Amino acid sequence: PTLYTSQFPLTCPYFREGSALSSMASQDTQSMKVNPQTSDDEEKICHPRAEVLLHSAIKGLEVGSVLGVVVGVPYARFGKGLRSAWDIAASAGSFASRGALAGAVASSALASVRMLRSDDVENYDRAYRLRYNQGQKRADRFSLAGAVVAAGGGLLLPTKIMPQDAAPWGVLVGLVAHAASAKRD
Repeated sequence: PTLYTSQFPLTCPYFREGSALSSMASQDTQSMKVNPQTSDDEEKICHPRAEVLLHSAIKGLEVGSVLGVVVGVPYARFGKGLRSAWDIAASAGSFASRGALAGAVASSALASVRMLRSDDVENYDRAYRLRYNQGQKRADRFSLAGAVVAAGGGLLLPTKIMPQDAAPWGVLVGLVAHAASAKRD
């Protein structure tokens, strides 16, 4: 299979004449890092850096949420001296929501630096592998679903937990559900 640049002449900057991917378009993709399954299944990734950056932000948010909950529970219980489970959950959720924001910003910054040091082909390869990795997509769906359900619960339930503080708990539950229900090879 080969990459055809004529399919996306205006919308996809990575396949314009003179670009790194355009110059490699006539080569066999077996010799490239980018290896589509078939030319019929081939899908152009017009903005690979944006896809990698979004993925990095989501993973940073997930890591920040999980670490925030893991660190926030002992901090709320022993550092603040809270005793009620709802108070501990609210305090740890608040701690975790700040951790999620910090994780998203930090991972986006690190991904940006890495992408600046990479060429177009490497960025495209990374975006391609992320787009077609079923495990990554499943983990992202589970964590997003968990965050939405938990934030909705924070809105609807008469508790002290605000939606933004409940979402990290949902991310954690979603990732645990993903890991527990994943097919083993």
